[in-house]
Amino acid sequence: LFLATETPSAGTMPATFTPSSGGQETGLSSGQAGNGRGEPTATPDLTGYSTIIEVRRTGEATGEPVLIPTAIASASPASATTAPVATGAPTPTSSAGQGNATPTPKIEPTNTASPPTNTPQPSATPNLNFNPRKGIAAAYAWAYDTGYEPFNTGWYYTWSLFPGEWVNSGMEFIPMWPCHGTVDYVVGTLGADYDGYLLFLNEPERPEQCTHSIEEAVDYYLMVRNALPQAKLIGPQTIGSTNLNFSAWIGAWREAVRQRTGSYPDVAGYGFHLYPYYLNGVVTPRQVMQTWCDGLASWGELGTKEIWVTEFGVENFDGTPQQVQDQLTSMVNLFEQGIGNCQLDRYAYFTDRRVAIQGAPTPTIAPGGPNYFDLYWRNSWDLSYVGQAYANVANGSVAPANPTSIPQETKPSAAPSPIPIRTLTPSPTPTPSPTAVVTPAPSAIPQPLNPRKGIAATYAWAYDTGFEPFRSGWYYTWSLFPGEWANSSMEFIPMWPCHGTVDYVVGSLGADYDGYLLFLNEPDRPEQCGMSVEEAVDYYLTVRT
Repeated sequence: LFLATETPSAGTMPATFTPSSGGQETGLSSGQAGNGRGEPTATPDLTGYSTIIEVRRTGEATGEPVLIPTAIASASPASATTAPVATGAPTPTSSAGQGNATPTPKIEPTNTASPPTNTPQPSATPNLNFNPRKGIAAAYAWAYDTGYEPFNTGWYYTWSLFPGEWVNSGMEFIPMWPCHGTVDYVVGTLGADYDGYLLFLNEPERPEQCTHSIEEAVDYYLMVRNALPQAKLIGPQTIGSTNLNFSAWIGAWREAVRQRTGSYPDVAGYGFHLYPYYLNGVVTPRQVMQTWCDGLASWGELGTKEIWVTEFGVENFDGTPQQVQDQLTSMVNLFEQGIGNCQLDRYAYFTDRRVAIQGAPTPTIAPGGPNYFDLYWRNSWDLSYVGQAYANVANGSVAPANPTSIPQETKPSAAPSPIPIRTLTPSPTPTPSPTAVVTPAPSAIPQPLNPRKGIAATYAWAYDTGFEPFRSGWYYTWSLFPGEWANSSMEFIPMWPCHGTVDYVVGSLGADYDGYLLFLNEPDRPEQCGMSVEEAVDYYLTVRT
């Protein structure tokens, strides 16, 4: 049973994360109960701040929550010290020379130093050796600014409007507006004239996701379309049994849009999530893809609307490592080759697979087991079985194995005119405007903050609000960055839990940083920092030095 939430970062806007009940996993992209999936909420990032992601696992045997923090920074270390600070952002309280001293009680924190900030920068020129179809659904990153290299992926997304720490990777970044966020915030971030790709409506048919009825999804589409009229929309992103009956949900939504507006949805393409455990061994991934192709063909949109698999993963609870690798390789080959004249435009492996719990925990759920579905073993730079397979398949600039021409729609009397397979054109990475910062309105009746009382902000209840009732005087985010509560008047305490290079952290905080710093988060737990006593000593010396 897993939950993964994107934690608050400076200016970010994470959506509410619904607690699970009755063994049902929740998250931005939920799977069936007990399948081991957990997903982050999307958190668009304000100017000058980074995206932070938190992955949480709940052990079925004990019910004890385990937090796995991973920070994502939105720019290189070099830019971290010069990035602009969001308007009105409070700064960490300086505690020079205080070491273990108790802070002087105060009603409102006194901020004397600027908080570390990172401003998202445009993506670097895409590496032409990357496979432009192959991507990573980056629910979290394995380190601050690395981890993607073995896979030769050409694009990625972060469930947010901001590229995160992979901004300089050479991969193309695709922003997402899943189902949360005000128009002013999103338009202020992307710009009203944004004309790149935009993922939207993430699993609207699932109650623990966007939770939209058909009519609500129509409202949401119209809001997005009107706010960003030039954006190339990819969505909705649907999952599970919906994909086995392609026209059931998307068809109803498409027809509802037509009835409301007089025309079918103005989208560049549709997104799908494909996990074999939904198929129960009865239907194959190829058969599911065939339903997508047949659905688009029946609407006259095959070849004119793009097909993206924005999440996929393998299922093999009992198989051997070779079977796990074979399953992933087979799916990727299907995505690369397509089916006849039905070609897939892009696909992205969902990174946060972690351990798949099936019933009571058994030794097979250990990270060394074949059913560990993340691309890396936990707390390790070793590729998992799935990671090895994803690194080895479809690397480099790969053309379809059967580049069949897609027929152009013509009148019955005209001969079909073939058109080439679409060439993927990288969409521009959004560069937020420093002036487009949303400043939360102050509480109606300000009350003194309690300097002792705090919030360990694993996620936020809204993009930039939710803390008001508690009158907490401080908070932290399992990262170096203050998140969307930067304008809250609470004191922010940064954390260097057990990841990140010295250059990165010093580049973010500054070598002369003299405020509080949390470090070594649960080093005694293997699913956290996972350090021996000697390793923890080494880590302490690294931080201290």
